[in-house]
Amino acid sequence: MFGRGKMRGAPAILCAELILALALTASAAGEKAAGGDDVTALFEQMRTSGQEELRFTCDESFYRELSADDFALLEVLQAKAGIAGASIRYSEEKRLILVSDVTWTDAPWAECSSAEEAAAAIRQFASDGASEGTLICSPQLCAELFDSYALYAYAAFCGLDASQLDVHYFSSSGIIRIGRMCAQELPWYAVGDDISFLAAAWDAAQKGLDTFLVAFDRTYFASFDTDPERMEMLVLSSPLAGYATSTNAGACTIRYQDVTYTNVPRLVCSTKEGIISNIAAMGAAGETQFDLILPSSLYDEVAADDFAGLEKLEISGGMRSRKLSYQISGHHLISYTEADIVSKIAQADTLEDAMDYCLKMADQGAREMTLCCSEEIFAQLLGDTDQAEPDTVGTERIYDLIAMAGILDYSVSFSRQSRIITIAVNEYYPGTEIIHAVRNDETDALDERTREAYEAASSLLEQSLTGEETELEKAKAIHDALCGRITYVIDDDTAEDDTAIGALLNGEANCDGYADAFYLLGTMAGLTVRMQHGSSYQIGVVEDLHRRESHMWNLLWFNNEWRLVDVTWDDADEGAGYTWFAIGEDRAVRMHIWNEDMAPALAKVTPLEERPENEFAAGDETELAQALETASRRCMSSFGIVFGNEEIAAGYEGVLEKMRKAASSSFRYNWNERMMILSFYGVRYKAGAIL
Repeated sequence: MFGRGKMRGAPAILCAELILALALTASAAGEKAAGGDDVTALFEQMRTSGQEELRFTCDESFYRELSADDFALLEVLQAKAGIAGASIRYSEEKRLILVSDVTWTDAPWAECSSAEEAAAAIRQFASDGASEGTLICSPQLCAELFDSYALYAYAAFCGLDASQLDVHYFSSSGIIRIGRMCAQELPWYAVGDDISFLAAAWDAAQKGLDTFLVAFDRTYFASFDTDPERMEMLVLSSPLAGYATSTNAGACTIRYQDVTYTNVPRLVCSTKEGIISNIAAMGAAGETQFDLILPSSLYDEVAADDFAGLEKLEISGGMRSRKLSYQISGHHLISYTEADIVSKIAQADTLEDAMDYCLKMADQGAREMTLCCSEEIFAQLLGDTDQAEPDTVGTERIYDLIAMAGILDYSVSFSRQSRIITIAVNEYYPGTEIIHAVRNDETDALDERTREAYEAASSLLEQSLTGEETELEKAKAIHDALCGRITYVIDDDTAEDDTAIGALLNGEANCDGYADAFYLLGTMAGLTVRMQHGSSYQIGVVEDLHRRESHMWNLLWFNNEWRLVDVTWDDADEGAGYTWFAIGEDRAVRMHIWNEDMAPALAKVTPLEERPENEFAAGDETELAQALETASRRCMSSFGIVFGNEEIAAGYEGVLEKMRKAASSSFRYNWNERMMILSFYGVRYKAGAIL
């Protein structure tokens, strides 16, 4: 409850000698009051009429209430009525009270039941520009505000100069009179938590203040008593570089003077993870100079062994080089200058971590990918290369990672000390570039040849698909369309043979171009496709399994499994084959070689029911006979037989002899010993020949 009015000076002393005089002069016609509201009304009437004194009588019950604790209630009623001071005489026998020598005031008052309400009242007094004010509290609240100097803290927090206040407490009545309320002359800030303190410090820095006052919330200020280092850490994380302070603990204020500032970012790190994340954040912001503030326990941990622990954390945050200095004074300030930090870095503790990160960055079209590797993963990715950092390398395992991300041209730099590997992307495969552009609706930004390849891919899909196909049927249609469009070339003069541009626009490509084209068309058709680098046993040299050649193919996600698709090897002169279409590990390992830990696992077995209709499985003599009978009965000019084991495959020459007898003319065939596949092309059957 707020109101106008004030009591000034000590309570009037009620002298026993005056009682008799009051009794003798009391008028039987004195005003009667039954309760507090009546007395307040009488005081208001007295002020309005200009009366010099007021007489009133009370019933017995109200008199006892009014006179208790040395007339505490009467003092409260006077304060609410705006009486600044008065003389009080009374007759206990007649329950008669005389109020005279009254002085009045327009100063505000407020009735408070809690410390929060007292603070709100002072805030209201200050906002109204009052120089005086009265708080009416319970005796308990009055004692609380007095004993802990809380009133001064509340006043300072409201922007008043607590050192100038004139405060009088009257414990019996609970009245607190506050005089000389004046606004703080210094620039000042009310601070209730870490965030508001930092905001105040940055505001002072922007204004260039060399002196200012911080008024703290009482609870927040008290928290520094339990953790003396905390305030120091907080200031260090602000732009305050140098200063002197004077503290008024009762008012919960700190005066900062002779202040200098720094524009270097400062970050508090309470954990080792915080050091890593803050370093990474500085790298992302392009900062080369910044400070880290560490508590004593963390500093001692990372500073051991000549800062070996800190160096590991720096590496994890992407820091490749820096200049370092530090200060110790109950707190720890680590200052970095000339810091070289990679802006986007991933911790790779496994090869799967490295693979997932590079695929994610490739999907975003990133031009740089940086890995901070464990010692083991660093060695696995870079193999046995002895090249000195930061020379460019091109080892096989790192290339597997790069190829899977759809990167065509790149450079790799690394640091053995930090175990950081950086892949600079100079160029993505055109298929990958086109998919980026389609996803971001930026196909108009593609260069002329790449845009033409996109248009060719769209046209080929329109010709090959009806929209009613299953995922496997879509993949087969794309596979067949590419086999019908592309001629395999190698060591040609144009770099376009390595890409979907050569495959779609020139009709010529090597294995990279086939794989890029299948990735492009498959992804545009809604399939999940990846590119896979590896090597293979050299085709036609099966007797020497140590002879290998670099190779590229695709992976297709189908029925919740990965399958291998090698369009290059399925593109024969006779037409599209399906030896290498959507196969599992059981078939893939016969000719393809890859780093299994750098690629998703293939389906273990190739389901025969998913194979094309002109491919027959022959696990025994009965199945072989059924395959030959079906092919001849249907007059199939092209078909393949996949032998289920070496024993049945050993009879492939007998199958050739049967086909020669059944055919009306010569035909073409291919025997793949490692795959145990016998393929026939251009077969014409004699009339009535059924095998």
